[in-house]
Amino acid sequence: MKKICYVIPVYNSELTISKSLLSINSFKYDLEVIVVNDNSSDNSLKIIQGIKNDLPYKLIIINNQENIGISESLNKGIELAISRNAHYIFRLDGDDFNNIGRTDFQVEFMEMNPNIMISTSNAKLLKGNSLKRSILLRAKSYFENQFRPFSNLVGSLDLHPTFCIRINPFRDYGIRYGSLPGFSYDKFFIKDGIEDLLFINLVIYYYGINSIYRHADKELITYRINTKGLTSATSFTKKSLLEKILKANKIIYKVNSKYRYNIVCLYYLSDAIAKHHYKNIVLRNMYKIFGLMILYVNYSNYLYKLLLLPIMILIIPRLIIQSFKSNN
Repeated sequence: MKKICYVIPVYNSELTISKSLLSINSFKYDLEVIVVNDNSSDNSLKIIQGIKNDLPYKLIIINNQENIGISESLNKGIELAISRNAHYIFRLDGDDFNNIGRTDFQVEFMEMNPNIMISTSNAKLLKGNSLKRSILLRAKSYFENQFRPFSNLVGSLDLHPTFCIRINPFRDYGIRYGSLPGFSYDKFFIKDGIEDLLFINLVIYYYGINSIYRHADKELITYRINTKGLTSATSFTKKSLLEKILKANKIIYKVNSKYRYNIVCLYYLSDAIAKHHYKNIVLRNMYKIFGLMILYVNYSNYLYKLLLLPIMILIIPRLIIQSFKSNN
């Protein structure tokens, strides 16, 4: 029987953690949940311990002695999941909750598609007490995966709490959140805010463009919109974080350009990505050109985005619309 481990980082989630944990279940698989309490200062830990014996699965609690953030908390949970011989790691945050059938649906999909390393989905959106559905999250281009090596350098197409991850990337390549395999945290570490982007980039590098599948038509969780979340809404902070992602990819794809995040640097990076993923020389050059356009969107002005809108809306509709919104 396949073993499933949920890894849930928790920080001051006393109002929501109970509902989150109670929403997790499976009718087919061996299920464990690892909660990493990141030194919460509220009653989160007390509530978790209070419902522990009422849950239909084994609950394991890791207590951080100091607040270390999402990335390092996730890594603690992942190490434990590997030691417990998990086949799949699921993500969920302490203020979100599963919709009915989420666990079994994603595992069954992964079992039928052994080439997929990460399965993600759409979600119902909860803002305050209002439940909404997003047209933007449902938007999915036919070319989405073809351009993922580029688009996932400028933004996330996937909701992180919906991730179902095969154990292989963690076990076989030593991939962890926030870091590059072979690099110590001191030499290279991306803190919380875009912890999922570097992880996705590494999976794409090692397993290819079709190693991720997004069920845009399936709302498998209810996602709480938190305006005080770790991912900053300011364009300055977002650009700073994405520059770290670009730096990481220059290392991954072995780009030694002396230029720093201008059109020349992005050209060399696009060329290296295209050579790695696309064997046909004609397709390789086509993807290189379109890939350069995608990468430059994050560093360009409004007019450039407007000129490219007809092309970009066919390739990455969600990211290009978000890019316009960030200029407002």
